[in-house]
Amino acid sequence: MQKGKLRVLIALVLTLFVAAASINAGGKQEAAGKAEVKKDPVVIRLGHAQPTTDVFHVASEKFAELCGSISGGQIRVQVFPTGQLGSIRDMIEGLRIGTLQSVLDTPSRIETYTELASIFNIPYLIQNRAHGERVWASEVGKKLFADLAQLSGIRIVAMGWRGSRNMTTNKAVYTPADLQGMKLRVPPYDMPVKTWKTLGANPTPMDWNEVYLALQQRTIDAQENPMTTNNSAKLYEVCSHLILTEHVKNFSAIMFSDKYFTGLDKEIQGFIEKAAIEASKHQGDIIDKSEAELIQKFKDAGTVVITPDIASFQAKLKTFVKDNYPQMESYVKTIENYK
Repeated sequence: MQKGKLRVLIALVLTLFVAAASINAGGKQEAAGKAEVKKDPVVIRLGHAQPTTDVFHVASEKFAELCGSISGGQIRVQVFPTGQLGSIRDMIEGLRIGTLQSVLDTPSRIETYTELASIFNIPYLIQNRAHGERVWASEVGKKLFADLAQLSGIRIVAMGWRGSRNMTTNKAVYTPADLQGMKLRVPPYDMPVKTWKTLGANPTPMDWNEVYLALQQRTIDAQENPMTTNNSAKLYEVCSHLILTEHVKNFSAIMFSDKYFTGLDKEIQGFIEKAAIEASKHQGDIIDKSEAELIQKFKDAGTVVITPDIASFQAKLKTFVKDNYPQMESYVKTIENYK
């Protein structure tokens, strides 16, 4: 009788041992299964054409940092400055055809694929940083970005204040009359060419990497850019005058290949958008703090700083959009009147 009870007890213990071992093995398999389905981080290559001292690089690095922290490590952004991924034209084309994920530069670069992108360079359209940021965040801005993505294959995710565009020259300029015959370097796009022709200058399209030497050798007489670019290129070394025309209130953009971006999970898209908006604000804050300091730096370097008659420039351009871009008049009026 006792032997029988002992056998039953031994059998029960063995059964419990086997069951526990099976549960433990199953738990390990489940844990291993969960580890196997853990996704690799989304890797984004972001290129820009400016040196590492430029605000574009600071904003790019901030965007990379924020993408990592906001996503909890699900996104990793690799930043390639100073044209490491090719010329800015090559990088923008890379966005369009999907061989590059992201670029930080001026959104007017998209003008290569649609004339609508030239709206960003319409002179005296945006009043200041605050006005521009309200426009880009509004339904007007969202529609503009959606239209551009459809027409070009390039999506603007966020816009960052870059400062006012000003001229650096080798002669004094007070009114458009002083521009007559002046060879002024402009980006190789339609809008700046037509703008400066209307003002009386001789616009000369030229790639940016050629500008310093051209100014030094007097192949050209002037160029125009935001103060951060004027400074990082050390144009106070090759130009005698800084003309505060403030003809375009300039914004840069964190841009993505539209095909790539729309193919990402919605959650990842949201992380990117949040990071891009915060990085762009960071850039704008840097610009606001540095613009006056950079103008002073030019003065300290011996550059003559002139505040021209802005009203005379605006008067010369009064019918510019109507005469050259009538198809944009509706967009332009909406932006002008946006409060």
